[in-house]
Amino acid sequence: MTVHLDTLAIAGKLKAAGFSEAQAKALSSILLNARELSPWATKNDFDISGNDLEAFRRDIVDRLTLCELRLVARIAAGKVDMLKWILLVAIGFQTLVTIAALTAFARSFQP
Repeated sequence: MTVHLDTLAIAGKLKAAGFSEAQAKALSSILLNARELSPWATKNDFDISGNDLEAFRRDIVDRLTLCELRLVARIAAGKVDMLKWILLVAIGFQTLVTIAALTAFARSFQP
C-alpha cells in the first residue's frame, strides 16, 4: 500500500498558515523525501525463511543464556561481598563484647 503526498496541497496550506512560498515548497519537498526514506519496515522488507528464523531464535536464546549466567555470577559475587561484611561486623562486635567482659571482670578484682 503506497500513500502519495500531495505536495502542492501541503505547500498551499503552509502558505495559508503564514509561510513564504519558498519555505512552503522547501518543507513540502522535505516531507516528500522523508516519506521516501521512511525507516518503517514493511512486509516487503521481510523475507525470512524457516532456517533463518530458527537461527535467529537460537541466537536470541544463546544471548539470553549468556546474560542469565552473567547475572547469576554478579549476584553470587554480591552475596560473597555481603557475607564478608556480615562476618566482619560479627567478629568486630564479638571482639568488643569480649573486651567489655574482660574489662568488667578485671574491675571486679580491684579493691
